[in-house]
Amino acid sequence: MANPKIPSVFDYPGALDDICDRIEAGETMAAIAKSKKVHRSQLTRWVQADVERQRRVDEARINSAEALAEMAMENIVGAKNSDQSTKARDLAHHLRWMAAVRDPRRYSNRTVVAGDRENPLVVAAADLTDEQLAAIAAGSGS
Repeated sequence: MANPKIPSVFDYPGALDDICDRIEAGETMAAIAKSKKVHRSQLTRWVQADVERQRRVDEARINSAEALAEMAMENIVGAKNSDQSTKARDLAHHLRWMAAVRDPRRYSNRTVVAGDRENPLVVAAADLTDEQLAAIAAGSGS
């Protein structure tokens, strides 16, 4: 039985592909939902109702970072006067921030100090003597 809180507007072959393509192009979930004449929360519930849908949308968000970065550049280049330039810079700043949030490995200025799959954290405890390790464990640090 269909969930009454999830609109049937998403029940067609290729719905997930269409939504992911639009996200990858830089479109927001709110804009996609509006085009389907539903509230954003209904689209979100539809995505979250299935693990594969959630995984695909998460992947699309990461892939959208490049489109957002390109949109930032296009807005700056397309500005015709100082008023448009100011608005374009503000929008570009926001779009670059969104790109960094969606794909921090490529677009963030942060330095990774925590390990992850691509950059495992390696602790070289073997280079320390037993006395040094005991001192660290005891809290003296020397």
